[in-house]
Amino acid sequence: MPDRTNCVDRMDCEPARNCIFQADTLDPVCWPTDVAERMAKCAACTQTALELRQIEDDWRHLPVPADAIQAQTAFLQKLPAMRTVNRTHRAAPSALGMVAATSQVVLDALSWMMPRPIRVASAVIVGNFANNVGNLIGTRE
Repeated sequence: MPDRTNCVDRMDCEPARNCIFQADTLDPVCWPTDVAERMAKCAACTQTALELRQIEDDWRHLPVPADAIQAQTAFLQKLPAMRTVNRTHRAAPSALGMVAATSQVVLDALSWMMPRPIRVASAVIVGNFANNVGNLIGTRE
């Protein structure tokens, strides 16, 4: 049986709890190993997982309005008709579309072959920006 002690380090709890809040399932087998270990060691984290499971179970057992069942039935009856729509007919590409696509490919090829300007100044700008940010937050190089 795992040792379920009270949580001492709240900083370890927050990432573990965030992980289970974002998880697709509450099955510990599917969680990352460190999160599963944290849940096994911390009673507060375990309680959070149990409460979350209870909330999800309660949500699943909420009564469904009668209108929702009627809408679902109507949708499911239309579904086979939606699947049998003839999708084999495809229009031939127009000449204008072919010209547009060809010209786009040619322009892309030409722009790729053009020489690029050397951007030496960008390194200086980035360096100055980093120094200014460092000065703003109080760290100087």
